[in-house]
Amino acid sequence: SLKASTKKSPANIVAEFIQEYPAFKYPIEIVNEVGRINKTKEFLTEDGYMNVCTQRLQQHLDNIIYFGMSKHAIKPPKQCSSDGKLLHMLTYLPTIFTVSKRVVKKKLIIEIENHEDPEKVVGKLQSSHPILVVDNSKAHLLVHKTIVFTEENISRAIVALVATFYMLNVDYPQELELCLTILQFLLFKDFQAPASILNQANEHWKCFQDYILDA
Repeated sequence: SLKASTKKSPANIVAEFIQEYPAFKYPIEIVNEVGRINKTKEFLTEDGYMNVCTQRLQQHLDNIIYFGMSKHAIKPPKQCSSDGKLLHMLTYLPTIFTVSKRVVKKKLIIEIENHEDPEKVVGKLQSSHPILVVDNSKAHLLVHKTIVFTEENISRAIVALVATFYMLNVDYPQELELCLTILQFLLFKDFQAPASILNQANEHWKCFQDYILDA
């Protein structure tokens, strides 16, 4: 989160945090926390802020994909369903919004088979940042090999993924910092960013907005 005054590792706090605040096992509560932090009026209703954010995501889903294709950063999605597009977008978002030509090794999402154990899959990555593990019917949000929640709606899961960084008061991973900042701009209308990437984030955001206007 950009609101953090003390930086902590998710590995050290996620279990204690969920134990202390069990409501945060629910995606709506995680997203409402962002609304509370940003003083957004919609968070006062049970699922109002989640609905606002998922609508923003759905509204700009095709724009993000076509923007990436226009930059020759990604190929068209193989599945034309809404969920297929969402998974494609989240998989390649670090390629669309990047400050380096190097291959990004960290992931925002992993697709698995229904019989696979999400915690074991994430455990092999040796990664502690929030990540979505998606099978054929649902998405699991994990932090440091711990399942925080399971959600059938992919849009809600993606919004809650970004919101989890606020909830846990942790920074975005460096490799994913720019693309998550752009998602933060889009979903939460929170235009703060670390000084180290602020100019780059604003530049990428402007390019994306210009593309939408010209489309």
